[in-house]
Amino acid sequence: MEKNEIWWYNSCTYCESEVYKVEWKFKCVNCHRNIPFLEKRFKIVVLAEDATEAFNFILKNRAAKRAIGFTATKLIANKKKDGESNAYPLEITAITGKELTFTIQISDDNFLLNSKILP
Repeated sequence: MEKNEIWWYNSCTYCESEVYKVEWKFKCVNCHRNIPFLEKRFKIVVLAEDATEAFNFILKNRAAKRAIGFTATKLIANKKKDGESNAYPLEITAITGKELTFTIQISDDNFLLNSKILP
């Protein structure tokens, strides 16, 4: 687990993409909507391995919520309440060493565009 990584992001409530502040407003980079209410979502970098290889994965919101048992919003609120706003959440580090199963989808683009995820 990469503890120095940012473990959450502000997301678009419509398409779940990351949003950025542009001229006092939050704007989605994907669907170009102005976002009045932000939703916080997980984005956790983990190292996964089997007997043959090791890979970095990004646990996005749904997978991270299942593994951790909390939403990103709930973890952030708990950290603020406990006065630990800068500490990496123990709830996230608790998944270290857990056995998780990943399903990886590989599309034609991975082959056609010489994706670096394939040998």
